Amino acid sequence: MMQPITCLPLLRQYQSHDIISQLEMQIIEKNAFAREASPEELMESAGTGIAHIVLQRYPDAGHVLIFCGKGNNGGDGMVVARHLCMYMDVTVIYHTSPTASYQTIHQLDLLSQSAVHLIPIRAEKLSSVQTIFPTIKAPDLIIDALLGTGGRTDLHEPYHTLVEKIHDLYSEIPMLSIDVETPGIKADLTIAFHLRKKEDAYPISIGIPLLAEIAVGPADLLRLPQRSPAAHKGNGGKVLVIGGGPYQGAPYLTALAALRAGADLVTVYSPVPSQHMDIIWIPSHGPYIDASDLPYLMDHINAADVVILGNGLGKETPVSVLAEIIQSSERIVCDADALQKPFFGKKETIWTPHAGEFSRFTGASSIPGTEGEELAKRAALVLEETKKIIPS
Repeated sequence: MMQPITCLPLLRQYQSHDIISQLEMQIIEKNAFAREASPEELMESAGTGIAHIVLQRYPDAGHVLIFCGKGNNGGDGMVVARHLCMYMDVTVIYHTSPTASYQTIHQLDLLSQSAVHLIPIRAEKLSSVQTIFPTIKAPDLIIDALLGTGGRTDLHEPYHTLVEKIHDLYSEIPMLSIDVETPGIKADLTIAFHLRKKEDAYPISIGIPLLAEIAVGPADLLRLPQRSPAAHKGNGGKVLVIGGGPYQGAPYLTALAALRAGADLVTVYSPVPSQHMDIIWIPSHGPYIDASDLPYLMDHINAADVVILGNGLGKETPVSVLAEIIQSSERIVCDADALQKPFFGKKETIWTPHAGEFSRFTGASSIPGTEGEELAKRAALVLEETKKIIPS
């Protein structure tokens, strides 16, 4: 009976049992690269981890046959092959292509200097596939490293032919898929990197830094949908910023940021008019926002896709007014002076406190720093305190 694979105990936004989408994993990886985790290091870590699992689970496998695609999933498979060839006979069938990733080309160069038997396959020379397989020694284990999370569901050549051959010739052979199964392949075991992409996969850590998950990075811009060439005004989102009073720059900086992010109708509800022609200004009833503004605000809140509350608001706005705005908004971002205790929020609410604001509305007296072990303590505190204040 196979022993379970255990993950390293990591404090992270996602739990080890979560299933992550292709987009979320892409964002985490790119944010990791932005924090100086190199693709080469992560690939080496991933391949080494898979090789250890193969040696643990299949110690009697005399011959391992690995199928590698042209992308980074294929590069992961090549790292596995390089480590396993010291203990087993290893054959790698790989897709040779001018569009192969740089990391995979580098791994192929390293692999060519090892004891691995390399067999190239080209999409334009599929007839050679028929003559290759009869010459290959019967494998004890198949490793699928053809397509990763960025792969297509409709198989192009040479992947379609390779999957057919795997199914026809090796359906009785134990099969392991790297990160995700290639469409058409049913693996006995799938080892996922960092987090699972399907229900019955086993995740392993590959060294992605904690901040790549719990902090916003440049890759989070991938969440913004591509704008259609046929889009009309308002299709890019309607944003309402409620703020200003004692501090007038903050709501307009926020509005400009919303425009920069892709929203095409941005309105600021504030005591002081805008100097920016792209921003719609709606004047408040007085020098600061209070209960007299609520009846007029509701129509604008209902018309907005997202409300942003708090920037430059000051202390004059009553907490009861903040609560009414938050509870009336389907989607809202609460910042600055909107972060008050008692705490209010809905399911689609984002809070953006700095350390002082977090302490104010949670009551946490000491906030750990962001260096070394302090970062993990800080993340743990945020998770603990947030669970106390998020409405059920």
